[in-house]
Amino acid sequence: MCLTVKKRSCIQTAKKDIIAYKVLLSNGHNEIISPYENFKYKLSKLYRLNDSLSKECDNSIEKGYHSFVTNKGVKKELKFWYTLSCTDDFNAKVFKCIIPKGSKYYVGTYDDNKSYCSDQIIILEELK
Repeated sequence: MCLTVKKRSCIQTAKKDIIAYKVLLSNGHNEIISPYENFKYKLSKLYRLNDSLSKECDNSIEKGYHSFVTNKGVKKELKFWYTLSCTDDFNAKVFKCIIPKGSKYYVGTYDDNKSYCSDQIIILEELK
């Protein structure tokens, strides 16, 4: 997943917790993984990026925790991953997340949907 930002976009600092949404693969037994990097998440755990966020020369951001601004924006991504991942083991699901206060983040777009890329994230819960 790659966030596209405007040329003049600057990194921001979260002044309060920011609610976001993320498509993850879940097996229904507390195993949650990201579909792009196969990174394993646990609910309610704070994840921090080891590196700082940086904009590439093509105005994209690859490294970081990617999420969507709205639950509506995540629907196209969910449909894409659901058709690829619908197996007995893992299914694509939408999860509510927090970008914690003090996190560094960018706002941009992914697949025409307003999205974030942040240096910290907490996966809260699966949305039903």
